[in-house]
Amino acid sequence: MAQELTLIVEMVTVLGSATLAGYIANRLNQPVLLGYLLAELLWARQDLG
Repeated sequence: MAQELTLIVEMVTVLGSATLAGYIANRLNQPVLLGYLLAELLWARQDLG
């Protein structure tokens, strides 16, 4: 049960940070995809598991 909860928390964290990064990129007149990619690079450098 705890392992499933950890997975859900990690997914929500990654999706939330991607949404936030996309919003910030959009506010800076950059493509939203750029924000998503930057969020991916942030999380790819960390071992979530």
